[in-house]
Parts: sequence; structure tokens; C-alpha cells
Amino acid sequence: MYLPFAALLLSAAVAAPPGDDGIVSSITLERCLVAAIDEIDIPSQRAGVLRKLPHRLGAEVSKDDLLAEIELNDAKRRLAIAQFDLSAAEKEATDATRVTAAEYSAQVSTFEHQQMIEVSQRAEKAVSAIELKKAWLQMKHAELQVKLANRELLIAEHERDKKKAEVELASSDVAERTILAPRNGIIAQVYKDQGEWVQLGEPIVRFVPLERLRVEGFVSENAFTPSDVLGATATITVRFSGQRSVVIENCTISYAASEIEPNGDFRVWAEVDNHQITAAGKKFWVLLPGMTASMTLEINARQLPLPAELRFDQSASPR
Repeated sequence: MYLPFAALLLSAAVAAPPGDDGIVSSITLERCLVAAIDEIDIPSQRAGVLRKLPHRLGAEVSKDDLLAEIELNDAKRRLAIAQFDLSAAEKEATDATRVTAAEYSAQVSTFEHQQMIEVSQRAEKAVSAIELKKAWLQMKHAELQVKLANRELLIAEHERDKKKAEVELASSDVAERTILAPRNGIIAQVYKDQGEWVQLGEPIVRFVPLERLRVEGFVSENAFTPSDVLGATATITVRFSGQRSVVIENCTISYAASEIEPNGDFRVWAEVDNHQITAAGKKFWVLLPGMTASMTLEINARQLPLPAELRFDQSASPR
């Protein structure tokens, strides 16, 4: 957090407590806090030397901007080797020359064997039994060579698929050494310096998205209950230096704590979209975490239908 929540005070300008008719009441919360919805510790996905850390603390970054880069040279070389291996495997997997040659050889052997059979049928002793058996064996050998060539082609296809997976793995290694901003935001904390060694999973920077923020305040339970406030319409005014301000209308209280603080207050907040403006040729976010604001809530005060007194017999409760 950017400011302690003890600094969030309830305005003295509070409307009357809820009435029986559920009329709309108004309450203004002063010194509310603009806060980040998410604070993300961006971790290293690989171990290695931190070669690039281009942004300093407080820098504004856009989606896909480089946040950090871990040693890439070895990873790039492994990727290049994997790509060369894949190229060779692709050629092997798509080259059916051996299959075609084996099929032609089998056709020749089958033809020769058939010719010998026909000759032996016309002239009983023209072809010896040994020659006929040899031709039959050569034909069977040629048929097996066709099966072997097809099997080798299938193995080559599997090897190609394996090389594809190795390229994907090497590509992932390169990509995960390049850490990009997941959204538009700011660098809220820098944990490492350029040139340091980082371990797998070790945080490098803390990143705070700025596209959507929330405005938080406290409501006294003496004025309203959490169920009264949840879903209420809010108008938020964020003040800047020099009497400047921005007004955000038609916001909704999306959270009202069910736990009451020791001082009798409970926390509420509304989420708001942030915007960028251009000034002096540069873009700036209108809202930043840590800014103070006020919230005016329009509340449909509902009177809960409770009797004057409730009693429960604790002895009847299961233990």
C-alpha cells in the first residue's frame, strides 16, 4: 500500500441514518485512497545472469515492453542447433526414395521368380530346384526390404516430431528469458540489479497495472451497515495540486467489508477505469496509486426486519 489506512477518515458530513421507508440517503467519505487492484511480483522463469533491466523504479511501461532479460546467448545457440536438427529430420521424414527403390527391387525379384516358374513348367529340367528356391528367397527378401524401408520412414517421421518438440522447448527457453510487461502499468519495486544472478522463481520487479484502480474509504457502522452500502452509486472526486480535480461519476461500491474495525468503521471500495492523457508530447495516467479522493455515496437505506430482541438457546446447539 502507498498510504496507511489509518489516514482514511469518515467525513463529518453524513446524512441521517436509514429510515423505515428505504429512502435514498447521501454520505461523503473524505480522504479516501486511490489504490492498486493488483501488485504483481514478476518472477524469473529461468536461472541466469540478468543482462537487461531497462526500467527504473517508478517508470511507466506499456503492455509487452521489455522488463528484464536473462542471459540469452546459450539459449539462442541451443535453439539454432535444434532448428538445424529439425531441418535435417524433415528431409529424412519426407524422402521416400528408399521405399520406392525397395518396391522396384521387389517387383524385379517377383518377376524373375515368376519367369523361372514358367520356364520350369515348360521344360522340366531347365531350372534347377536350387535356382528356383534361390529366386523365391530373393523375392521374399525384397518384400521384407519394402517393409523395412516403410518402417525406417515411419521412424524418420517420429524423429522429425521429436525434433519439433525440441525446437519448441528451445524456443520456450528463449522466450521465458525475455520478460515482458503483462499490461500497462508502473514499476513499483526493483529487487535485482543488472548483472546479478537470479534463481528460478526469484522476483525481479514488482509491477502495478494502472488500467483499472480502486478507491477505498471507511464508513461508520453507526451511519450504515455493509449491506446498505454494497452496490451503492458513488461519485468520486480526485484532487490534484493547484486546485485541479477529476470527477468520476456512476461508480458502484463493489466491496463492503463484513468485518468491523475496532474503531467501528468498515472498509468499502469502488473500482474505476483509468485513462491516459497527452501533455508536452508524453502520455500520463490520470490516476495513480496513493492519490487521495472523496466519495459521495447515494444509498438506498434498507431497514432490516428484525424484532426488538432476539434470543438463542446455546444449550440446544450441537457440540
